[in-house]
Amino acid sequence: MTDKGETASAARKAHYMDPAHAMDFDNLHLGHVPASKHTVGMLDLFVHVFGLDEIAGSKLPISIAIVGHGWANKASQLDLMASGLIGEVARLGRESGRRKTHDLLVVTLDQRNHGPRRNNKDGLRFDNNPKRLMHMATQLKGGKQDQQLIMDLLPAFLFPHAERTVTDFMSVGISLGGHITWRLVREDARIKVAVPIISTPSETLGDFISREDRYGTAALVPPAVAEYFFTPSEAGVYANAKILALHGEVDRVIHYSLGHEWFPRIQAQAPEGCIVRHVQPDYGHVVTPEMVAKAAEWLWRWGLSE
Repeated sequence: MTDKGETASAARKAHYMDPAHAMDFDNLHLGHVPASKHTVGMLDLFVHVFGLDEIAGSKLPISIAIVGHGWANKASQLDLMASGLIGEVARLGRESGRRKTHDLLVVTLDQRNHGPRRNNKDGLRFDNNPKRLMHMATQLKGGKQDQQLIMDLLPAFLFPHAERTVTDFMSVGISLGGHITWRLVREDARIKVAVPIISTPSETLGDFISREDRYGTAALVPPAVAEYFFTPSEAGVYANAKILALHGEVDRVIHYSLGHEWFPRIQAQAPEGCIVRHVQPDYGHVVTPEMVAKAAEWLWRWGLSE
């Protein structure tokens, strides 16, 4: 099923009326025990660090996976997913036969205007909102800046005396968080290993959010917003990327067909097997245990082992 001809309101109702779109965060631990959790206040940005106790005493370099939640969700809903990623990576370390090269920390944060940071109710409204492209540009640029701030300074907060070395960062994002993941891969060379979930490449998002038939009114597109959404990516920008794009087959919110034009172009920039799309049958705009398991396997393969 595609989103064509369906309004945003109808698609959103699918979350509550269609079992394929019922998001269940409580089953994303994959049967693994809860990971340790420490909250770090980077001034007024509070980030949640999972797995720190588990790597105490190790001498390996550290890779941090930043996990971004979706629109109208919050960081606390990702606690069990973070434990699932850490537990599954630990299982792969025991069973995969590959040599572990890095320890893993998983970090979550509340997106701007979400969770405790929510201050502008209209900023989350898409239906009949002509400013929706402006709000989304702000959300994506701000979300990318938050994650870049984490990459710049979180290691200093965690290891103020350089007790450990953080050498790499990876990005996992759900829906809105996945859009930010796509942006980071495109615009920040530190992010090479990425798992965008139920999202669409940056090159296709602007046209989708602009659709008057879906959102009930024409969108305002000031020059700065047009430049942000509609400037093509530079040739070869994905050449070194390791991207696993995960989708639900019956997604009525952001169907994977939105990326049909651009995904092959992105895929062709990297060696075979480095940019992959997986579509899970019978599921919609949700994160599933299978998706978490595949994300953990991708992080382990490309960012944590050899």
